[in-house]
Amino acid sequence: MIKKILKFSKSPILLYSSYFITLISFLLAIYFYLESKREREPYFISSNYNEPILKNYRIDSEEDLGLKIILKTDKKNKFIQGDIYSSKVFFWNNGKESIKNENILQKLKIYPKGDSQILGVRILKESRLEITKFNINLNKISNEIYLSFRILEQNDGATIQIIYNGEESEKFLIKGIIESVREINLSNKYSETISLTLSILYTTGGLIIFLILFAISIFLLHNLFLKIYKILFLLTKWNFFSDLIQKEKDDPGRFISILGIFLLFYAIYFTSKQISVNSIDIPKEIIVERINGV
Repeated sequence: MIKKILKFSKSPILLYSSYFITLISFLLAIYFYLESKREREPYFISSNYNEPILKNYRIDSEEDLGLKIILKTDKKNKFIQGDIYSSKVFFWNNGKESIKNENILQKLKIYPKGDSQILGVRILKESRLEITKFNINLNKISNEIYLSFRILEQNDGATIQIIYNGEESEKFLIKGIIESVREINLSNKYSETISLTLSILYTTGGLIIFLILFAISIFLLHNLFLKIYKILFLLTKWNFFSDLIQKEKDDPGRFISILGIFLLFYAIYFTSKQISVNSIDIPKEIIVERINGV
């Protein structure tokens, strides 16, 4: 009976079937774990196109529409000249865990990356108006937009229009602290592309690290399997374990080739996951295609 069991256990069909079942179980475990996770995932995007409103505007020229644009602050009034643009930013919660007002530990502030002056701001569109209750306030002295809301559930958010005086290439950023959120995600939908050189370096570096870790794993597990087989052979005196010892010596890592498959699928899955998260689409509930017919 024991010989039949041992003979059956050496069957290639059984071996590869067990590999396949183990692999599927591993991938399903990862999938259900990620699907069951409830996290807050705030996202912020600054549009890659800023629409010109006035170009080369000068307050000392009679040809400029016969008007003066004044930025009113608590301290003094400031005459505006130069270029004036309209930009859009998007903010929403992509996670399954809601973000409530009490979860904001440090006020959310939108500000220009460069030296542009924010002239005005308004909400173009928000999801579930009566639920989210978005509110924005422009602090003209600090040149920041304060952002608040009652609650953001998954895909809840807003599109915000910013009128500013400055460069056409201006980008807007966000800062603030939300409970249990390490940092607010900046989607790469409108981000600057990584150069080809850096892409090659990152990919090559990651592959080298993967191969080094894989080689170390093979070495350690090879020695571990040898010790386990020797102990089992001493305890049972079965020739089956003696054969395994010899095969392991002849072909180091023979039984851990499946580890390479696991690691490969792991790397592919999480790389794809990261790419899909960073390039995630803006929820259709807050998309504004045009402003004033443009």
